[in-house]
Amino acid sequence: MSDMEPGTQIIYFPPHVTFGDESHRDTEFGFVYGSMYSDAIFCRYWSRSFPTELRTKSCGELTPRHRLLIKDTRDQELVWKEIRNIVREYKLRNPKCKD
Repeated sequence: MSDMEPGTQIIYFPPHVTFGDESHRDTEFGFVYGSMYSDAIFCRYWSRSFPTELRTKSCGELTPRHRLLIKDTRDQELVWKEIRNIVREYKLRNPKCKD
């Protein structure tokens, strides 16, 4: 499936939430980041308390594709800014990493 790629904004509906219920308190908003598999994808999620900050700072969370909805919920530039920050932090921790 090539419908999602790094930077694609998503909404995750946990199994106990009706798919599409964006108002449920456990619904997560975020974006695709990292490895993608046929049935799951690594995503980063926004903080509920601070909507322009990431909740998941240390690593992505492997999320089942069938529980994801593609939908922009933040300015796309904010998403690209966070991806750049993630890459920069990774390179600082891994100086031998090449571009």
